[in-house]
Amino acid sequence: MSLFFSQEGNNFQFAIWKMEEQLDELVNQASLAAADLARLNSFSHQARKKEWICVRLLLKKLHKNISIRYLESGRPVLENSSAHISISHTKDFAGLILSASQVVGIDLERIHPRIEKIAHKFVSAEEEKFLGGANHLEKLFVVWGVKEVLFKMHSIGELIFKEHLIVDPFVFGGQGAVTASVMKGIFQKKYTLNYKLQDDLLITWCIDE
Repeated sequence: MSLFFSQEGNNFQFAIWKMEEQLDELVNQASLAAADLARLNSFSHQARKKEWICVRLLLKKLHKNISIRYLESGRPVLENSSAHISISHTKDFAGLILSASQVVGIDLERIHPRIEKIAHKFVSAEEEKFLGGANHLEKLFVVWGVKEVLFKMHSIGELIFKEHLIVDPFVFGGQGAVTASVMKGIFQKKYTLNYKLQDDLLITWCIDE
């Protein structure tokens, strides 16, 4: 694997790798325990196997010899650790973000026009007003990425992207910060998220300060 992008702050670190190796090579690098190897072999799709194993390799690259397990909701947590983790993968890329003390979220998306076909499912009427004009496609992906990250960070019940996750107007600049809110019932909270377009990969992340 080759490191594609990484960043580290006072209370977080994240890294993204481009998955270029064959599966056999990744398995050799990982030196999996029997239980993990059985889990890997339970996946039927080659791409899913590569994603799963690359996340574990990323943890090792970040000097974290920790196992990941998944809650019933599908949310990943670290075994025997109070640290927080979020994971994302898309075609040819896998990434994760870690924080010892803060809830975190990350999303990876390859820019592609097909998102326009589903925009009506996650873009509100208010958000449509600032998505026109230049960089329309990129702004759509920022909105999607922001909502994916906020969804991953919360366990307050089902969140409807179009109703409960609200992105404030922003101007796309290749990289930058966006503010957005989670608003469901009595729970209302605003967040600052960051995004960066690296080649055709949009990276969106948040550290709940």
